[in-house]
Amino acid sequence: MNTKRSIRSLSLLLICFLMSGCHWGLSESFNLRSVLDNEKVTDPLPKFCPIHPEPLPLPSPLPDPITDALTNLSSHIKLLIDELSAPGLAAAVAYRGETILTVGEGVINKKSTPARKPDSDTIFRIGSISKVFVIITLFQLLEKGHVKSLDEPISNYCLSFSIKNPYKIDNVVTLRQMASQLSGLPDQPPCLGDFVNNACPATTQEIVSRLKDQYLVSPSWTRPSYSNLAYALLGRCLIQKLSSSTTYEKYVEKNIIEPLNMTSTGFEYTDSVKARTATGYDAGGYEVSLYDLGWAAPAGQMYSTVNDMMKLAQFFNSFGQGYGILSPDYVKQMLLPAFIDYDGVTVWGTPWEMAFLDSYLVRSKGGIITGYSGLMTFLPELQLSYIILISGQIPLTGVLSYPYDLLINAFVPVLSNMQPNYPAPHNPEAYIGVYHDKAGQFNYTVFQYENQLALQITPTVAVFLSYYDDLLFQAKLPPVLPCVLYEISAANNQWVYFDKIDEQTGKSPGFTFPGIPGLISREVKSTFQSIVGDTDVTRTISKLQKVACTSKLSQDHVPDCDDSINTCAQLVQWSGRDGFFQSCQYPLLRVALWEMFDSAHDRECLLVDGRVSPNTDLDGKASPASNLVGSASLVSNLNERASPNTDLDGRASSASDLVGRVSSWRFAWESVS
Repeated sequence: MNTKRSIRSLSLLLICFLMSGCHWGLSESFNLRSVLDNEKVTDPLPKFCPIHPEPLPLPSPLPDPITDALTNLSSHIKLLIDELSAPGLAAAVAYRGETILTVGEGVINKKSTPARKPDSDTIFRIGSISKVFVIITLFQLLEKGHVKSLDEPISNYCLSFSIKNPYKIDNVVTLRQMASQLSGLPDQPPCLGDFVNNACPATTQEIVSRLKDQYLVSPSWTRPSYSNLAYALLGRCLIQKLSSSTTYEKYVEKNIIEPLNMTSTGFEYTDSVKARTATGYDAGGYEVSLYDLGWAAPAGQMYSTVNDMMKLAQFFNSFGQGYGILSPDYVKQMLLPAFIDYDGVTVWGTPWEMAFLDSYLVRSKGGIITGYSGLMTFLPELQLSYIILISGQIPLTGVLSYPYDLLINAFVPVLSNMQPNYPAPHNPEAYIGVYHDKAGQFNYTVFQYENQLALQITPTVAVFLSYYDDLLFQAKLPPVLPCVLYEISAANNQWVYFDKIDEQTGKSPGFTFPGIPGLISREVKSTFQSIVGDTDVTRTISKLQKVACTSKLSQDHVPDCDDSINTCAQLVQWSGRDGFFQSCQYPLLRVALWEMFDSAHDRECLLVDGRVSPNTDLDGKASPASNLVGSASLVSNLNERASPNTDLDGRASSASDLVGRVSSWRFAWESVS
């Protein structure tokens, strides 16, 4: 049994309440009348916040889904070859720092005889991927105290910097704005060079002097506007302020390239470098020269190989741990988003062009310079890297999304099925039982599920308890909430402190669960009947049909109610006394269940934990004491009849009751025989 399946099963308790309207997961826009009128129904279920699996070591050979994805990706990469304008490429995929796919296709030079294919050690110009080194430099200087704040103005480092502002908004160009393409600076520096020998034969002083007569293209902090000028200024001005005896190029070589052992990466195109460099071609298929960017070199001068780019990507995937280049905290800052673009998918960072794909934020930096294209991408959450370098200029749109669609959809299921159970204590019986608060109002059940401990906090929320030591567990919330509620609840990873185990009883007498505001909503003391989860599936179906399918509206509008329940019963999963009743998502059953709530004057609330029952069954017979292992019913506002701020009897509830009663709960253990 793996954690993924356990999490899914443990999540069922909240799912049913969200579907049936017993808790705050119900969408306010859901209207029963529109369902009965056969209008288009919007599923009231929220989208649960996904939990990403840990990137564990993979078996050898690789699982079939991953092998198939790599095969498809290899075929896709080869289709990018254009014999005229993009005749050669090299690419690779790595997982946990180990290369699992290499592709070399086309030729290094169209005129070479015999033709040679590029490989992972072939040198290509990387264009704007060079900007990554500018940002590493910036954060190194920030960590060492040479830069006081990312929000300092660039004029602190380029002392005579100024540029005209045609906008009415006051604008101070800062390091952070420049690093995240939000400064509003023009794209290109005023270089006055050529693209044959030296594209920018100027000094910093000359560039700054020329900028005084130029204008911002947009106010800062509005939306990204790509600026090579911004990155060239950052690289040149920061290092010149740091030391007059070195250059930006020398600083990067000493402080970044050498520590990363990127032996085939640099700025200067020596004869030995040229001999290993794939020839670049323009759109017409003509060879291009390896011209120098001069003063603008920080923005795009560099060359590298796929193997060296993989080293850089792994540096970021490991958050710099163990490299001695930049501390993990600063690397993590580098990877944060700075601006979410209007399409809701594209995200800008420092210096990343990122994208949300299948709940993952893929970091990437593309580079295009005359005759070459390249893309460095990585995904720390899955420890994946994908690099592609091309001897030609091609649009990079789609070069990112398709590969990661393949990789994510292959890796996530495989890794999810490999996730281990949360650690459990060697003596789970010391913790299992029903606990109640000192006021005697609430019961909280600790139980064992698939060899893991779990804590039912409310009738709708249960968490796994991950063992740390004999008196300390960490709460692990299943993916049963939308992301905003998942974060606001603050329940995940909270520590649960158990009291010392009693030597006579062998049980812990209580525990403390520090404040989780917003998670435990106000609970109404209930005398309402509940449908009892039963290990006898036939009996449970009968109860559902009896209550949910007998109202007039259900008979009129849901004639196949019984069939719906029978169909849903196929999804019922029982695991003995610790089982959970899995409610289905069929609209007709939801209508039937909703009708039960809407029409029954007592507003009966479906209870889904197979081990939990109230004091009576539906037929009114008393339940045995062994069933009383955490019974509770939660009644919420249903079908716009009850205000979320009132009790069922109409009395106003305080806001503090609705968002969490106290910052810490103490529970006393109550033995259940």
